[in-house]
Amino acid sequence: MDSSHGKKRMNVEDDDRLSSLQDELIHKILSFIGIKHAIQTSVLSSRWRFIWTSMPYLNFSWDDFCKLPKFSEFVTRVLSGRNNQTEVSSVKLSNFRGKDGDVIAEQIMKYAFSHNIQQLDVACLPQNIVLTTSTWELPVLTTLYLDGVTLCCDEKTDKCIDFFSKCANLKNLTLKSCYTKGFKGLSICLPLLSNLTLEDGCGSVKVYNIVAPQLKNLNMSGVVTQDHQYLISAPDLVSLLYKGFYDLSLSTDDFPSLEKADICVSYPRDAHQALRLLQQLHNVKSLTLNLEIVELLNKSVDLMSYQPSPFVNLKSLKIHPVRELSKVREHNRGKMSAEVKSYLLDSSTGATLIMVSREDIRAIKDTKFAQEFVSELWELLEEEKAIREAKMTMHEQGRPHFSEHIYKCNNMCWEYTSVQVKEGKEKTSDIISMLQNIKGLLAKLPTSNQATIQPSFSTLCAEAAIVTHKITECIKMDCDENQRRLNVCLHELATTLQPSS
Repeated sequence: MDSSHGKKRMNVEDDDRLSSLQDELIHKILSFIGIKHAIQTSVLSSRWRFIWTSMPYLNFSWDDFCKLPKFSEFVTRVLSGRNNQTEVSSVKLSNFRGKDGDVIAEQIMKYAFSHNIQQLDVACLPQNIVLTTSTWELPVLTTLYLDGVTLCCDEKTDKCIDFFSKCANLKNLTLKSCYTKGFKGLSICLPLLSNLTLEDGCGSVKVYNIVAPQLKNLNMSGVVTQDHQYLISAPDLVSLLYKGFYDLSLSTDDFPSLEKADICVSYPRDAHQALRLLQQLHNVKSLTLNLEIVELLNKSVDLMSYQPSPFVNLKSLKIHPVRELSKVREHNRGKMSAEVKSYLLDSSTGATLIMVSREDIRAIKDTKFAQEFVSELWELLEEEKAIREAKMTMHEQGRPHFSEHIYKCNNMCWEYTSVQVKEGKEKTSDIISMLQNIKGLLAKLPTSNQATIQPSFSTLCAEAAIVTHKITECIKMDCDENQRRLNVCLHELATTLQPSS
C-alpha cells in the first residue's frame, strides 16, 4: 500500500473520530485554543461549520490581533453570530489596553452577564477595566478572577461596599492587583464562598469585612501598607496565609477549624499585635512564622510572662527568615529566646520545630547561584568546543578557515592572527574567571551543599582544560599557517633573482 495514501486515510479516520464526538466534548477541546482559532475550525467540514456558535466558553485576547478595529469587529461578529439560546459558562479576557479596550471588555461582559455566566476571568493592565457597584448581578456566577481591574464606587463613601452581594453562588473569588477608588471599606459577604485570594491590592480601601460561613482557604498577600484592617467571620476556615510588610490587624470571633496558618510580616513593629494574632490562631495545627516576628517577640518577653502558650493542637512549627543576613544586626541573628520557645510550644509538647536560619537561606541562595554558573559555563564550553572543532576539521581537510585574500597580504594575515589571539585570550580568561567564581561560592557553602556540586565542578574543570587546549591549538594553527605562507613568500623572493637557463 502506498504510504502517503495510508497516511491520508489515517488522517481522515482521525478527523471522523473527532467529528463523531458530542458537541460538549468538542466545545471543551476548543476552549483550550481560544475563540479565534475555534472559529477557524469551521472550514474543516459541514459538521464543524457552526459548532463554534454554541460554545459556552469565550476566550478573548488582544494579543491575537495587531489593530484595535480588527479586534473590535471580531468581537462584534462573534457575539452576534453565537446561538443566542446558548448560555455562557466561562469568559476569559486578557491584555485589554487603553480606553477603547475598556469599551470592548464592557461589551463582552454585558453579553456574558445576560447569558448566566458561571466563571469570569479578567486579567488586564492596572486600572484598565473599571467596574462600578452597579455592574454586578450574577446569580449563577461561581468563579470570579479579577487581575488589574479598578473597582469604583458610584459615589464617594466611608461605608463598606459589597460589590458581590448579588453573586450569591460565588465559591471562588480572586482579586489580584486591583485598584479601589471612592470607598474605604470592601465587604465580601457570600454564603457559599470557599476560596478567597486578596493579592497586591491598592487604592482607597482600608477595611475588609469578610463574612463567609463556608470559607475554607483565605490568602492575603502583597500587603504593603500598615493601616489595613481585616474583619473576618469564617468559622469553617482551614487555611490562612498572610504575607505583607507590616503587622496583620485581624478581628475575628474564632477559627475553630483552622489547621494551617502561614504568617509572614517583613517588618513587624507591634509586639502586642503579634501576640494578639497568635492568640487568634490558637486552634492551628501547622504554623509557619517568619524569623523577624520571633526576633520582635525576643525583645518583648515580659508581655508573655502571664500568658500561657495558646497552641494546644499544634503539630508542627516552622520558623524562616525574610530579610537577608547582611540586613540584620548581629545581636538579632537567628535567635529564639527560651521564653518565646516556651510560649509557642509548651502547650504542644509533641510538636516538631523547624528553624531555618539566615545562614541556611544564604547557603541555599549561593548553591543556586553556583548551579546556575555551572550550567552557564557548560553552555559556553559546548559552544566554544564546537567552534574550535569546526576550525580544526577545516584545517585537517586542507581548507583554510580564513580567506586567500588575507593570505596574500602578510600584514592582514598577522592582524587576523592577532585578533584570534586576543579573542582566545578573552575566552580563556572568561572560562577561568567563571571557574574561580564557582569555586568561591563553593567555599562559602556547608559541606553537604558542596558535596552536591563538587563532582560536576570537577568534571567542568576537566572539560575547561580540553576547551582551552583547543583554543591554544587553533591559535597555534594560525601561527603555523602564517609561517608556512611566509616561507612560500620568502622562497618566491629568493628564486626571482636566479638566472633563467
